[in-house]
Amino acid sequence: MTLSIQPPPIRERVLSKLGDISPVWVKWFISLFKAQVDISDLEVRELLKAEGVDKNKQIEQNEIKELLAVEAIDNSKLMEELILKNTLSEQDNKNYDEKVSSNELLTLLDKSDKQASEDTELIALLHKESDTNIFDEIILNKASGKGVKVDSTVPSFPWRDMLGEVKILSPGANDPTLAVFRGNIRQFSFSNAVMNEVFLAFHFPHDYVLGSNVFIHTYWGQIIVDSGGPAGVPGDCKWSFEATYAKGHNQAAFPATVTTSITQTASGTQYQHMLGEVQLSDASPSGSQIDSDNLEPDGVLLVRCYRDPADVADTLNQVPFLHYVDIHYQSSNIGTKQKAPDFYT
Repeated sequence: MTLSIQPPPIRERVLSKLGDISPVWVKWFISLFKAQVDISDLEVRELLKAEGVDKNKQIEQNEIKELLAVEAIDNSKLMEELILKNTLSEQDNKNYDEKVSSNELLTLLDKSDKQASEDTELIALLHKESDTNIFDEIILNKASGKGVKVDSTVPSFPWRDMLGEVKILSPGANDPTLAVFRGNIRQFSFSNAVMNEVFLAFHFPHDYVLGSNVFIHTYWGQIIVDSGGPAGVPGDCKWSFEATYAKGHNQAAFPATVTTSITQTASGTQYQHMLGEVQLSDASPSGSQIDSDNLEPDGVLLVRCYRDPADVADTLNQVPFLHYVDIHYQSSNIGTKQKAPDFYT
């Protein structure tokens, strides 16, 4: 990430109070601004003396704080000016790009002077790890598609999980069996003789990024190394998902279901933790997907997850255990302004 700033027109006010400031003095001044610590008159006089400034010149602590407060509340221009004073003595009135490193403090500023006045961006202010900074609040744009991204090179919204715990709420003929997986830990095993199924529901959270695609995935494993494949190698496991989705707040009815699946070769390692994933939604959905454009906060996705050992694509000869069924979705990392549609007004 790069910080680009123009020298603000407040140097005169600062320098008229403090006189000609050397780079060392400026570093101290910046440190005082960032840490907002108390400093005694003696410390001020000693520093002025070391910098060749008249030691009899009185600069009171509250006077320094007054200077520090100039315009800082609105846009931190004083901090920017001090940074520029320290680093751009020969390049006044030019743009300055400062690389952001891992130990710098990120703060939100409004891009009111940029093309999109509604946007916000992360601006980096130079910061020492030893400094303590406390913010009462951070205000972000309420519009959809806004939020906190990751990766300064190629920014994108991060992934999160909607969790689907596998459990049997009411006994049915096609239930998997709760059996010993390892030690005294039990998990649901899916039969190699008959079809087994479980039912899950996913509620779309308010940090879901509108229009983004979601992916459904299973976590599974085996307690015996499978040999159902050719020449005794591990066979394939096919997990299928029948799904239907509807918006909340009385906006839609649940439509006809769609069915998709993931076929994954078992591991040659006993108890290996497997994860198989398939894309469940798209803006131009196939017959086995739901429409990403319909997804929004408070929508509900109903899923039947099943395994049919009679399917020719499933060649396991040892039972698989299903641990979890989750949904990967992209998160804005913030909630919505409203709790009901329109969520973003």
